[in-house]
Amino acid sequence: MKTLNRSWAEVIARYLIGLAVGLGIALLIVMANGENPLHFLMVVTDASFATGDSALNWLRWSAPILLSAVAYIIPARAGIFNCGVEGQIIVGALCAAVVGAALPFGGIPGLITTALAGLVGGMMYSLLPALLFVYFRVSEIVTTLMLNYMAVLLCNLMVRQFFLARNADGSESITVTSTPVRDDVMFGLLSPGSSANWSIVIVILITIGTGIWVLKTRSGYELTAVGESPGYARQIGVDFQKTQLRAFLLSGSIGGLVGAFEVQGVLSQYIDGAFANMGWNGLLAGVIAMNHPVAVVGAALFLGLLENSKLAVAQFTGVSPYMIQFLAATLILVVAVDPARKLFASLKRKAMRDVRQ
Repeated sequence: MKTLNRSWAEVIARYLIGLAVGLGIALLIVMANGENPLHFLMVVTDASFATGDSALNWLRWSAPILLSAVAYIIPARAGIFNCGVEGQIIVGALCAAVVGAALPFGGIPGLITTALAGLVGGMMYSLLPALLFVYFRVSEIVTTLMLNYMAVLLCNLMVRQFFLARNADGSESITVTSTPVRDDVMFGLLSPGSSANWSIVIVILITIGTGIWVLKTRSGYELTAVGESPGYARQIGVDFQKTQLRAFLLSGSIGGLVGAFEVQGVLSQYIDGAFANMGWNGLLAGVIAMNHPVAVVGAALFLGLLENSKLAVAQFTGVSPYMIQFLAATLILVVAVDPARKLFASLKRKAMRDVRQ
């Protein structure tokens, strides 16, 4: 029991030290800009906690980060570093936007069909890097990074050529924006005063289901064994290629759902640039959580709080909203360095010396 408690203490200390150092550096920069650091903190927290609608907006920004993080940690536990969730989100968003605009029916069937279009789009876009990695051991980092850039260019080209929205006067839109989806394939809002919608409930269910699968089922155990103990996984007869291919495609599917939910919940159409950094924020949440399906919830909520406060920081302080990204990056850097582990190791050595004496 003592070992377990000490382990939890190390994990908690890791995050607390990272948060303290990151916040301290950020507040020093805020003070250097002539801004009151307490006012800055109040603006950041009020953006998510001042009212019920503020809290719902916080959940609205946390949900895509959480689902993107789930898309990242599934293959990560199998030893796969999928950097392509960003591109899979974009492709999924376009597929959902095109299908949602072209469907001859709406309601629950239309809503499900549109979401499935995003899911399939994300899965198919992950198929090429998955096959290259599983069967030819081509670096998944290289292929998925390159496919992120291709996703933006290809989707924008498709919209410009075939699906560009038109203005009220019939002229084509100047921005790269697709035709809006049907109103009856959109998720309803949880509150008229916020942009949070019912897709958040599905995100929560997917996250819970992923946690149960990874931590409590045989196939989830095999997934983790492939990533952490390849030799042991082979000894117990785990099919490496099947397990890693399944994890990669499942990751792409969930990434596509992120894009579909953004279209069906908030945007109502594909908009160039609207999905930027969603995949990367999910990856960061997964890294902060060390690929744990429970810890990822806290990481996503924290990053969602920062994302939700960007507009408020820009409006009510003299600090650049990029300070929010700086704070998140500093936290991740300190967590990666992990001074807590060094601290606990030093304390253990001191305790052992005291016992010997």
